[in-house]
Amino acid sequence: MKHSPELLVYKASAGSGKTFTLAVEYIKLLIQNPRAYRNILAVTFTNKATTEMKERILSQLYGIWIKDKDSDPYLQKITEELEMPPEDIRTAAGTALHYMIHDYSRFRVETIDSFFQSVMRNLARELELGANLNIELNNMEVLSDAVDSMIEKLDRQSPVLYWLLEYIEERIADDKRWNVSGEIKNFGRNIFDEGYIEKGNGLREKLRDKDCIKNYRKTLQAILEEVQEQMKGFADQFFGILDTNGVKVEDLKNGSRGIAGYFNKLQSGKLDDSVRNVTVEKCLDCPDEWVKKTSPIRNAILGLAEKELIPLLNESEKYRSRNNMLANSCQLSLRHVNNIRLLANIDEEVRELNHENNRFLLSDTNALLHNLVKEGDSSFVFEKIGTTIRNVMIDEFQDTSRMQWDNFRLLLLEGLSQGADSLIVGDVKQSIYRWRNGDWGILNGLKTNIEAFPVKVKTLTTNRRSAANIIHFNNEVFTAACEVLNNIYKEEQKKECKELKEAYNDVCQETYKDPGKGYVKVEFLSDTEDMTYMENTLYHLGKEVELLVAQGVQLKDIAILVRKNRSIPLIADYFDKNTSYKIVSDEAFRLDASLAVCMIMDSLRYLSQPGNRIAKAQLAAAYQNEVLHKGIDLNTLLLNEIDDYLPFDFIKEAEQLRLMPLYELMEKLFNLFQMSCIKQQDAYLCAFFDAVTEYLQSNSSELSAFITY
Repeated sequence: MKHSPELLVYKASAGSGKTFTLAVEYIKLLIQNPRAYRNILAVTFTNKATTEMKERILSQLYGIWIKDKDSDPYLQKITEELEMPPEDIRTAAGTALHYMIHDYSRFRVETIDSFFQSVMRNLARELELGANLNIELNNMEVLSDAVDSMIEKLDRQSPVLYWLLEYIEERIADDKRWNVSGEIKNFGRNIFDEGYIEKGNGLREKLRDKDCIKNYRKTLQAILEEVQEQMKGFADQFFGILDTNGVKVEDLKNGSRGIAGYFNKLQSGKLDDSVRNVTVEKCLDCPDEWVKKTSPIRNAILGLAEKELIPLLNESEKYRSRNNMLANSCQLSLRHVNNIRLLANIDEEVRELNHENNRFLLSDTNALLHNLVKEGDSSFVFEKIGTTIRNVMIDEFQDTSRMQWDNFRLLLLEGLSQGADSLIVGDVKQSIYRWRNGDWGILNGLKTNIEAFPVKVKTLTTNRRSAANIIHFNNEVFTAACEVLNNIYKEEQKKECKELKEAYNDVCQETYKDPGKGYVKVEFLSDTEDMTYMENTLYHLGKEVELLVAQGVQLKDIAILVRKNRSIPLIADYFDKNTSYKIVSDEAFRLDASLAVCMIMDSLRYLSQPGNRIAKAQLAAAYQNEVLHKGIDLNTLLLNEIDDYLPFDFIKEAEQLRLMPLYELMEKLFNLFQMSCIKQQDAYLCAFFDAVTEYLQSNSSELSAFITY
């Protein structure tokens, strides 16, 4: 009997076999129906993962079919779960593979973006989008152009000018830079945030009213005043009670530094949590804390505290935390509300530029489909892809954004309502795409059901990738770290951090490999008298690599991970100068790390500006020292006639060189300076010349523009 459809959620920590599980589930559907690939959509996050997934499914189908030993784990798992004889599984695998190879375009394993792109392109007519639409991946480039264009259009009548000036004044008041072009571009990133996109239309509608912001400010100001007045009322009440009963502040414990200080702060408009100090905590329920032991009217104050002052303080505290939140919200909103108009203007400029260039931002796809699916019939939208999808499999689900999930949810529900299972694989602990609106909370929230359909959550606990000692180390460290953070949260918020505990409740993994293997060493470094933190780190890195190599570890098995890219050239440089090892990295292979490329660029700088003595001297020094191996320093060059240290033909032909097309000029410079003598430059030069070719496809050969680029 067929079981009722369900959504299967695998929570899989690192190394626990996510891809294996996904491939098994996919192949299981093919074994039951060799043509099922037409109705399955498998979605991953990156192009690399897509390729790996496709290869895995095809190679394992082939392996099962031809009885390859490497495919036995797959066969075993499928046999267990489908309760079918292995021979039948092998035959079905061969049939499915045969069908897929001959109908390859229907084998859909793709990234989230490319899936939504295919939906959108099929809806081009309904959405009134041009057939030859350019999809733009680089949001920041478009944003940068839009801000530049907006600033160019400014004149004295332009309201945007005044908003910009307000923004600049605000930054100066905060002691920040007044040159705000870069800041505005940074601030403008908000238009790509899903929170803004969802509210964008409503916001644009509201801003049509010219007085909208002015009225909003008035409302906020009124709320802020009301909140502050209410809290001042508690202070007035307190001092009023003291007056009526003939009690002076000096009669209270610690005088004006005691509990009276709390009410003085309320009177001056201070409402934040620093107001609730130890004195306040003690005075909330203990009359003794209100009065000096030596006070002649001690008993009268004790009675007054019990009957009137303690209830007043408790009431005041109840309102203070709520009003503090309100006051903060109003103050923050007042500070930033003018920028909303600026943001709407940037958004409009981006739309205008996109329309002019027949361009569509990849990041807008989700929002567009979200509106379509929300408003209309979702099945119509997804049928436009030219296929009916029943089973959906989503990998790396923790990186899905809220809009993507809303779009997928309807697709999942469609499949579930037709009796087909769907599958989600992810691990909230590995959510790293917050900057792309990834929301790990969606996976954390999938527990029991999705509308009327049950959700079955399974946790993959065995780590097959790492050695035993490393797994034990992680189990200990992350369990303890979670506890430490939870305790801090508990102190501040007076409750446990439920989301954190849930996210890390499956952090402990079981070992698969031999016990006792694997090596972890932790060292905490800081500045010392002899070395800065950075120097200390580099020194220890070098020593550690030497130690590992001495113990037989191969260089290809050593990786150095750093937090920021800018650390990589420093490490590469240190290893280059102080050890016999070379670092391999994208950052270490940046073009500006190449001597030949730097020489070409210095030549161009000099040709473009003959008065640039620094570029000329750097070029001469590189030529003398690295090509001719003469050993001449910069000072010598700058004090003498630099021309004498450069190739004769370069100086003689400078005028003709300036007129040459860019690509040919670079080739000529390569030969003039005999750069072929400099070792290990081929990879850099190939990459550089490729970049130049790419640049020339959409730009002119003009020198100064290229140098700036």
